Amino acid sequence: MPNFEELEAAANTARGLAMDAVAACASGHLGLPLGAAEVGAVLYGELLRHDPADPAWINRDRFVLSAGHGSMFLYAWLHLCGYPLSLDAHPLRALWRKPELNRYMNGENSRAAASRAFPVIVRASTSASVTSRASTRFFSMTVTKSRASSRP
Repeated sequence: MPNFEELEAAANTARGLAMDAVAACASGHLGLPLGAAEVGAVLYGELLRHDPADPAWINRDRFVLSAGHGSMFLYAWLHLCGYPLSLDAHPLRALWRKPELNRYMNGENSRAAASRAFPVIVRASTSASVTSRASTRFFSMTVTKSRASSRP
């Protein structure tokens, strides 16, 4: 049975990290990191099989975030889980626009276009089935933004 108090505390910590990092970088969006913090707590605290000490573990679960504007969601959870990701402003500014290319993602992806999530999952699952006999699970979060909402 999940410890709901611990999950809520982790969600609030992730929210604080996201707010601090976005403020320090003076860029980014807080909607996803703040609004989906509980989803991250359950994913990284209860569901995902992963090991920060062995980020290349072949049988780890994969999480594909198709919401580049909400990359801080993924950065906060990787940091909280113990992956070697500094949330200082300087490294984040360098990684902000190309999160799928940085070395801290440990096999995770964050893409700006929602339509790219499915091909990433298919490619990763095909690769996992070829290289591993264990059951690797895939989780995805896709967020889209209406073009009408971005117009003045």
